[in-house]
Amino acid sequence: MMSSKTKKILTSTQPVQAAPLSGIRFSVRNSNRGLWDVWKKNEYEDSLQPIKEMGDNAFASRSSKVYINLDFDKNRGSIEDNGVGFGNDPEELTRCFTYGPEKLRQTNLNEHGCGMKSSLAILDPEDKSWSVTWKFAPFIYQVCAPYAKADEFQANVVDKWPGILQDATGTIIEFPFHKESLSSLYTKKITATLNKDNMLGMLRKELSHTWMLLESFRTGKVQLFLNGEKVEPFIIPTVNSEYVSKVENKTFEFDGGKLFFSQYKLEKSLEGSKWFKVAMASNGVYFFKNGRFITRVTSGSLYNRIFGQSPHNNHNGTIVTVNAEGDQNKLPITVPTKNGFKTSNNPVYDMMIEWVSKNVHLPKEENPSEESLLARFQKNRENVCKTMKLKHNFETEKTFPLENDKFFSPSLDAYETVGDAAYLYEAKKDNKVQLQTILQIHGNFVLATSGLQVTQANLIPTPVILIHSDSSYVLPDSLVATVNELKKNSKLGFPLEVWNYDGDVLFPPQ
Repeated sequence: MMSSKTKKILTSTQPVQAAPLSGIRFSVRNSNRGLWDVWKKNEYEDSLQPIKEMGDNAFASRSSKVYINLDFDKNRGSIEDNGVGFGNDPEELTRCFTYGPEKLRQTNLNEHGCGMKSSLAILDPEDKSWSVTWKFAPFIYQVCAPYAKADEFQANVVDKWPGILQDATGTIIEFPFHKESLSSLYTKKITATLNKDNMLGMLRKELSHTWMLLESFRTGKVQLFLNGEKVEPFIIPTVNSEYVSKVENKTFEFDGGKLFFSQYKLEKSLEGSKWFKVAMASNGVYFFKNGRFITRVTSGSLYNRIFGQSPHNNHNGTIVTVNAEGDQNKLPITVPTKNGFKTSNNPVYDMMIEWVSKNVHLPKEENPSEESLLARFQKNRENVCKTMKLKHNFETEKTFPLENDKFFSPSLDAYETVGDAAYLYEAKKDNKVQLQTILQIHGNFVLATSGLQVTQANLIPTPVILIHSDSSYVLPDSLVATVNELKKNSKLGFPLEVWNYDGDVLFPPQ
């Protein structure tokens, strides 16, 4: 049992005095000196996943506090916890610091025995400045870079704890960090405006979702902090809230584990969430393993396999969470980077997918006509213009006389004037833009403008394609190139816009 004197030393803010020891020497069985170069090319998307991996280690260490600190000015990061740490047994240290050890010590959050090492290689590809420091009474031990130079490590005794938690036990891992390495958090549109505050805000949201189904985090048994500010677990509101109109919960037990299944019908995008929105890009299944997020299925062949059809706007608000809980050896196997499941020779994974596909359901698919969609759009436009007291006129199936009324332009689906502005509409019930639609509205734009300029010489209306989509739709680059080519080769230009029936401008980006 730890003496009261030892407790006092390790909980004091004063530096712990160095012990008369040279440290602990232990093997890392590093037979391949090029391992670090292999690890740093691992299939992590960016630095976010290594940070999550080391967060898993902190949660699994029976800690009550986990501190992630990212210093944007010094380009340094650290993850600190007050858990049980590494100890002083050379054999155990060999297991911890050897990549993929023969004897794995799995926990609910640790699976492959390679997370810390490969994470450090991603964060410190030069193998120069990482360090791992831990407390084991009555000493503080530290192992530092480089990893690749020898088959043996020296855990040196140090006299000062480099972190902020002053508990009797704990671990702190320090590493180089650059904000640009968290590219999965942001889009190209906002890269130019990235700063410390909005980057930390996006990361805080991501972390709040990552362990949202981990019981110790959800209940507050373990508290997570990012740069000193507490990260609260994200909780999906229950039924009858303004956001969620329906929830269905199911469970399925199998040998060694259980699947917890929840299907939500969202009426509004969840406040403060980057993931759960009423948008086609968010619909689908979010898979967790022992409370930790692994992967989402929002498109592609697996979405088709689970739901029986391709993604569609009619599915908007369909959110499913699946948490597989139990013994690591009995649950679906993840890939080493834990950002997906192993899909071959993984029978428990196949079982999970089949069970989920039998229990999910999609809302009854509506198939509105272009006429009904356009009528809804017209009503919305009339209401908006009335509220704003704008002069407004909206006509459907509109044509314009050409060359002294000898012939007429092709019929437009709709023509609208709002004050001095004019709009030509091509209405489609598709959820995306087709090439032929762009070519069609370009021809109509040229002829209709010619007719309009007979009486309004300088008027150039805005051609608009209406599609049955949500606000997440992005016009493909190939079609953007087509629009630009038509614009370049027309004396009128081609000021094309793409809207949805809610009036959101989808192209050009606003």
